[in-house]
Amino acid sequence: MQISYEGKLHFIQRTFAEFYVADYFVKELTKESNISQPIQDFLLKKIFLEEEYRVIRAFIDGLLSRFEPSNEAIKQYGNRTHDLRKDVLLTLHTAVGEGNANIIRFLLDSLEETGHADAGVKLLLAPNFMRHAAWHVAAKNRQIEVFKFRGSGLKRY
Repeated sequence: MQISYEGKLHFIQRTFAEFYVADYFVKELTKESNISQPIQDFLLKKIFLEEEYRVIRAFIDGLLSRFEPSNEAIKQYGNRTHDLRKDVLLTLHTAVGEGNANIIRFLLDSLEETGHADAGVKLLLAPNFMRHAAWHVAAKNRQIEVFKFRGSGLKRY
C-alpha cells in the first residue's frame, strides 16, 4: 500500500486488493455464524458472476482448496442458492468456464446440504445462452475435474 498525493491509502497494484477481497469472503465462509443476506447476495450475484471480479473468483477458488466453509455457511448459502436459482445458473456456468472447481463444489454441496440436490442436478443440466449445459461446457474445455465434489446426494445422478 502507498499513500497518494491526496494523503489517501491505495494499493500499488489492483491484484493485492483483489486478494484481500477474496480473503475476506473466504473468512466469512469459514465462520460458524450468521452471514448477512446482502453479503450472500453480493457473493452469489456479483463476485461469482461478473467479469470484473474474475481475479477475485480465482483467488476465492484457490483459498477454498485450503479452507473448508463452515457447516453454517453451507446451510445458509444452500438456501440462498436455491432461492436465486436463475442467477446461480449463470454463476455455475461462469465457474465451469473458468475451471473454478472449488466454487462449483461449494455451490453444489450447499444445495445438497439443504435438501436441494435435485436443484443442483437441474442446474448442471440446464443450458446456458448457447444451449450448452454445465457438463458440456466443462467437457468442451477439458475441465471435467470441476465436478469432483464431496457431496453424496448428487453422486447418485
